[in-house]
Amino acid sequence: MFRNRLQALSSLSLLLAVAGGATSAEAATTGTVTVLFKNTGVGKFGPSDQVYVYADADFHSYDKTLYGPTTTVGPGQTFTVQFSGLYVWSGFQGIYRFEVRYPDTTPTTTTVISGLKFTGTGNWFVSTLGVTSYNPGAAYALPIANQAPPAPTLTYCYPDHPDRTTMLYTAWSLPPRPTELQPGPRPCPRQHVPVPGGPLRSL
Repeated sequence: MFRNRLQALSSLSLLLAVAGGATSAEAATTGTVTVLFKNTGVGKFGPSDQVYVYADADFHSYDKTLYGPTTTVGPGQTFTVQFSGLYVWSGFQGIYRFEVRYPDTTPTTTTVISGLKFTGTGNWFVSTLGVTSYNPGAAYALPIANQAPPAPTLTYCYPDHPDRTTMLYTAWSLPPRPTELQPGPRPCPRQHVPVPGGPLRSL
């Protein structure tokens, strides 16, 4: 009887040790994870127009969110967002995808890369190459693009005073301005436009 109890206790200790080892493996985390992005759109990103970057894991408690960039990034330029403490692939969980959200003419949400596994506790980089232990450079940055703003709609165009032979009256409607576009002068919706080259033909 005593021997049976001893064997049962030994088996229980072994199971606890195995479970403890699995828990440690599941809880292992990375150093830094640097995600490379390139602005392939027509607008800017910056402190007032940031990108929401969501590290979405297959296990909910492994998820993390950051915002970037912290400086203005124009079209064709690159920036990075750096996570820390993402979870190492345990053998059965810890697969990540990265999702971005940002304002535009309409808000944009898209997954830029998925199926990622961090296989150790070191520092990692995420790019179009996937996960690497080295920085692959700007050529492999993940592209994120803004929509081009809608074009103005011309509503009026006809000869006008004080000189109908050289002046046009024009008016147009302006579309909503995407929030991430560089601020700049907006065209006047009504103005006279000089027409060089002599008298106008009748319209």
